[in-house]
Amino acid sequence: MHSGLHNARYFFTEQNANTYDRIVRYATIGMDMHWKKKIQNKIQGKIVLDLASGTGILSEMIKSNTSGLDVLSLDLSFDYAKISNNRRKIRNVVNANAEMLPFRSRSCDCIVSSYLAKYVDINKVVTEISRVITPNGVVVFHDFSYPKNKVVRFLWKLHFKLLRIAGSIVTSWQHVFLELDQMIENSKWSEELLASLRCHGFVEISSTYFTFGTSKMIVAKKNE
Repeated sequence: MHSGLHNARYFFTEQNANTYDRIVRYATIGMDMHWKKKIQNKIQGKIVLDLASGTGILSEMIKSNTSGLDVLSLDLSFDYAKISNNRRKIRNVVNANAEMLPFRSRSCDCIVSSYLAKYVDINKVVTEISRVITPNGVVVFHDFSYPKNKVVRFLWKLHFKLLRIAGSIVTSWQHVFLELDQMIENSKWSEELLASLRCHGFVEISSTYFTFGTSKMIVAKKNE
């Protein structure tokens, strides 16, 4: 198993599943919803697969704001998937690993993910996506990125220092706030993803930074 998956299981547990929605909103200073709207704007087709769907924030947004879509949700954490089903009434939720998708070939028109890429073996995920997505289907990856600008980087590090203080109070998130910044700084998810998408025949690949370079979205289309 990829080391990132061990980190994901260590970070996202039964103990913090119920507070995730609040934490992601506060920890991103409200930008989480803004970034997810950017993902939603790229959606095409009728069957959408949301990888690392967590508590279902993005899945619910897609289903609520885009008519005529079937949304499939997948998450590694059973406790998070259960909240997605119970709280948001998202019925098509699968508890599974994004590196081994339990879906038939060419079954999804669009595949999206938010905060998945840094935790997985990118090539395994893209191999599976390439199998599951339909010809001309669109894939959207979004995750945190380490800012390049020195001033933004200083503020970014200060923000994580504040999150560590918050983690000493909200102890179920303490281990996440102690380690997440180093994971983001060391991650090569963007470079690895771009190379893997090209290798697997994806075209029209684009990269967009958001919020002063603190997050990034990569969009691509599966060639026929």
